Amino acid sequence: MLHWNGSWQLSGVTVTADLRAMGTGDVFGMLRADGGTAQVLLIGDEHTYIKADRATGRANGASAEEAAAFGTRWVDDRGTSDPAEASAEGPPVTGEILGLDLAWLAPRTLGNRLSDYSPTDATADVTTGGTTDGTPRPV
Repeated sequence: MLHWNGSWQLSGVTVTADLRAMGTGDVFGMLRADGGTAQVLLIGDEHTYIKADRATGRANGASAEEAAAFGTRWVDDRGTSDPAEASAEGPPVTGEILGLDLAWLAPRTLGNRLSDYSPTDATADVTTGGTTDGTPRPV
């Protein structure tokens, strides 16, 4: 298991993370941004679930009623916790929450991506750790 703890800026808001990634690809933990808190769960790079407080729900455009429900149940990343409704909305959108791709944090995925990394393959922006196309790279 890998333990990830850190912060970054997203649209002028500081996002902090305290996450754990399992060798199976599952990632779980807490994200905090702009006074809100969300528990996140990525299952095998296939399904992402969020359990957020009211502030986080409202900040993400949910109605007051929807935001109140966020803290009482796990919500599919497609915006519903009803499996039938979620499957009707098509394939799941997985992994990316608040500018962080959770799938990158799993040990196997991280190892594969790092083994493929070559500094000659990209022009790195040392101040952000990203490349000119926006792909995160280690610095």
